[in-house]
Formats: sequence, C-alpha cells, structure tokens
Amino acid sequence: ITARLKERRRLLDQTKRDIRSLNTQTQKLENEIKQLQQEYDECSTRYADACRFYQHQQVSFNPVTFLFSSSSFRQLTRRMRYIGEYSKSLATLAEDIRAKQDTLKNRKEQIELVRQEKLVLQKEQQKNEAAVAAEEKNQRAIVNKLQSKRSSLKKEIQAQQKKITSLNKEIDRQIELAIKEQQKANEGAPTVKVEEDIKLTGSF
Repeated sequence: ITARLKERRRLLDQTKRDIRSLNTQTQKLENEIKQLQQEYDECSTRYADACRFYQHQQVSFNPVTFLFSSSSFRQLTRRMRYIGEYSKSLATLAEDIRAKQDTLKNRKEQIELVRQEKLVLQKEQQKNEAAVAAEEKNQRAIVNKLQSKRSSLKKEIQAQQKKITSLNKEIDRQIELAIKEQQKANEGAPTVKVEEDIKLTGSF
C-alpha cells in the first residue's frame, strides 16, 4: 500500500509540475497576444489615418492633374515619387495588418490548445488526488485493524502467560508435595534408591 501511495504521489507531483508548465506557457502566450493586439491596433489606426488622408487628397485633387501641374520635371519626379511611396506605405501597412492578424489567430489557437491540455491535466490531477485519498483511507483502516488485532493478541498472550506461570507453579508445588510424601513414606523403610526413583518417575 505504501509503495502504491508513493507511486500515486509521484504521478500527482508530475501532473502538478505539468500544470505549472502549462500555466507558464499560457501566460507567455497571453502576453504575446496582448503585444500583438497592441501592434495590430496601432497598424490599423495608422492605416485608417492614411486612407482617410489619401481619400481627402483624392477629393481635393486628381493625381494626374497633380502630376502634370508640376512647374518643372524635377517637381514632377518628386510628386511621382511621393505618390508611389505613399501608395507603397499603404500597401505595407495593409500587409503588416494581415500578417499580424494571422499571427494573432495562430497565437489564440495555441493558447486554446494549451487551455484544453490544462483541463485534461487538471482532471487527471483530481483523479489522482481522489485515488491517493482512497489509498490513504484504506491504509489507515488496515493499520487500525492490525493495531486492534495486535492489542487483542497482546491481551491473549498475557492471559496465556499467566496461565503458564500458574501451571508452572502448580507443577512445582505438586513435585514438592510428591517429594515430601515420598520422603515420609521412606522414613523407617530400607533404602532402595533405584526402585524408588522408578516409582517416583512413574507417579510424576
């Protein structure tokens, strides 16, 4: 029983360690999600601001008119670069947002898997705790039963010991009495030691 309890406690401790490890992973993933969400929100805000600004510019002027209203070739080149870079920035922001959305989704899926695994381990822990408690209860019952038997056997042994002691005293008393009676019978009679020893032994 003690060996089984030891093994169950080992499994219980291992499950607790696994749960602590999963809690750490969960916390790490939650922090990553929080950081990604913040970055995603910032990207979304910048993208929305950029789109609003671009739409405002579109309302204000036509890009073609904006380009060909340049006073010089140099200004035309700068304006073309400006429109190109601005469009590229919008595209980059949009791509960043998509990437962060994918990463965020992936992290959320990971954290859900970790939570599911943790639930399984928690159920296993509860099962092991119940098993350990049942084993301990069983062990206590057996120990109490054995202790009760030991107490009963001890009393029985003491009683038997008293009987043995009393019987030994009675045997000693009977031997002493027989010897005295034999001595009385032998007074005044001729001594025949060997025949007397046999008789005494037989009587005893």
